[in-house]
Amino acid sequence: MAVLAFIAVLIILLLALIVMVHIRNRKLKSILEEQMAERQLLDKMSADSTAVSYSQAHEAKLGRL
Repeated sequence: MAVLAFIAVLIILLLALIVMVHIRNRKLKSILEEQMAERQLLDKMSADSTAVSYSQAHEAKLGRL
């Protein structure tokens, strides 16, 4: 009987651990999605900034000709 109680406790602890891991996984996934969205925004801003810099350099070069 004690063995069955021990096994039941182990099963309950395993289920609790599975739930905790699942919750942590959802939190990490949410953080990752936020960071990916932020990176996309920063990549776009960087590309826009680079395009403006090239455009200004090209205009300056044409002005010297």
